[in-house]
Amino acid sequence: MSASPRAPSAWRQLRTVFDISHDGLWIIDGQGVIVNLNRAAERLNGVAAAEVIGRNIDDLVAQGVIDASVTRAVLTSGETVSMVQTARRTGRQLIVTGTPSLGPDGTVEYVVVNDRDVTETSELSRQLDELRRANERLREEMAALSLKDTAEKGLVAESPQMREVVRVALRLARKNVTNILLLGESGTGKGVLARFIHTESPRAERPFVQINCAALPETLLEAELFGYEKGAFTGASDAGKPGLLEVADGGTLFLDELGDMPFSIQAKILKYLDDHEIRRLGSTRVRRSWCAVIAATNQDLEALVRERRFRHDLFYRLNTFTVHLPPLRERRADVLPLTLHFLSRYGRQFGARKRLGRRALRWLERYPFPGNVRELEGIIKNAVVMCEDEIVDDYLVRDGNPLEAERRAGGAPSGTLSELLEATEREALLRAAAECSNTREMAQRLGVSQPTVVRKLRRHGIPPPGAPRS
Repeated sequence: MSASPRAPSAWRQLRTVFDISHDGLWIIDGQGVIVNLNRAAERLNGVAAAEVIGRNIDDLVAQGVIDASVTRAVLTSGETVSMVQTARRTGRQLIVTGTPSLGPDGTVEYVVVNDRDVTETSELSRQLDELRRANERLREEMAALSLKDTAEKGLVAESPQMREVVRVALRLARKNVTNILLLGESGTGKGVLARFIHTESPRAERPFVQINCAALPETLLEAELFGYEKGAFTGASDAGKPGLLEVADGGTLFLDELGDMPFSIQAKILKYLDDHEIRRLGSTRVRRSWCAVIAATNQDLEALVRERRFRHDLFYRLNTFTVHLPPLRERRADVLPLTLHFLSRYGRQFGARKRLGRRALRWLERYPFPGNVRELEGIIKNAVVMCEDEIVDDYLVRDGNPLEAERRAGGAPSGTLSELLEATEREALLRAAAECSNTREMAQRLGVSQPTVVRKLRRHGIPPPGAPRS
């Protein structure tokens, strides 16, 4: 069948494809001389065909039109070569592929070079990376500001000190750090923070297992951690038992009261952190478990290391990522939010609506809480259950309370005039915040403007009424 007389010639077809190709195309001979290039190559590289045809590709590199020559690499190797190239005149990022065309004698007769513009792709990738980083920062900030999930567990962070603790803990959780040491006085909330780190980590769907290292004698503690086989010791279960390190596989093991862990078990924990291998008591079989370890203590581990009561190698292994929880007396801005949180939690639990009055607010402001958050929680829980009145002041501020005893004895408050004025202002703000539903109502009660109330609340670190409690 003969071709139609109107059909374009094969050469015209190839020329059309060559010129309308979105990718840049170059044809270069075996000596590196440019034979032809299409319009896309002109546009991407900022050159004209008349300017470069007949010139050697090395001249364009020397002139700075392009920063590298894929052609020269192909002529040297005789193989297809790809590289990232920058067109200096246009600033475009190009993926350049040079493909050799061999002559009858097997040498490179021509090199066909393909330019693909990836500038937009590279820019989009960069912007996507920036967006991911910004999103991660936003998630950290939002979690640190709201902490709605952890509020149910008593982790309140109104003070700058606790906000920083939560920020650090959240970063460790998101980075899936596996060995973390929590330090702080008894009752500061180390267990709550450990669970928070677990729930915010990629291991959240896996087990969270907790053990108190001070609650068990050495033999039982080892059996609990590493498990045992049938007949491993007197009283052992006939079926044997997996240890907590096995149970926590894929999740988190929380070692509370780490400073009281027996010296011999410290060595085995260190070995586990090194190789993640477990051998049950009475067994020769090695098992593997990959779990994060969060340890906590209220003791000075460095002092214990000096006294040879704690292994220095385990201390240094766990001390890489350390979070210090401040005592409640050093983060006074958390006292009222914690109190209201516990009032709400135990009010719902025991079906009793309780409120704070002026005397209770004054007592909360001044009491040092040597038992930290645990003591405050116990006090509020006791008041919710035992106090018969809706306002719990009389129950909280009793004769046995040292601050109330001081007041009854006529003890005059101490401090400079400025300090006394500050304390009085803060007490008035706390009382109004507890009794009013918003800052406008507070302003009306205190006889000042609403902006003044907002400014003074911020200065004293007091959350406004109606604000979300984290």
